[in-house]
Amino acid sequence: MQDFEKPGVFYLGKTVGVGDGQTDGKRVLNKSKDLTTHGVIIGTTGSAKTGLGIACW
Repeated sequence: MQDFEKPGVFYLGKTVGVGDGQTDGKRVLNKSKDLTTHGVIIGTTGSAKTGLGIACW
């Protein structure tokens, strides 16, 4: 199991250089305990946002 697939870790993407916009391949990870106060679910109408929010509550 890779580090970004472990429970309690969110994979946000990869770092990007400011000047050239190229990625260096370093992963940006966030611990789930750092995201306990607020959250947002974005999606189009009918994309199961409410269901996701209820399931994650």
